[in-house]
Amino acid sequence: MITKKISKCGNHYVVEIEKEIIDFLGITEDTSLELSTPDGMSLVLTPTDIKPNKKNVSKALKEINKKYGSVLKRLAE
Repeated sequence: MITKKISKCGNHYVVEIEKEIIDFLGITEDTSLELSTPDGMSLVLTPTDIKPNKKNVSKALKEINKKYGSVLKRLAE
């Protein structure tokens, strides 16, 4: 989990997102994002004009499995 603070820029508020996250998601400054608050407590940003990058998803799943595989197996039992 990454914790961020909101900063003010003129009449707008800004949350900075690291380049690594932007690259991982495959989005650019031209990507449209849908903002939603599914539970009234969290803010979710969802790219609206791109498809999931299967390569990135596969890489993320491998990393999760490597890091948490044994725990996930125990939870599944």
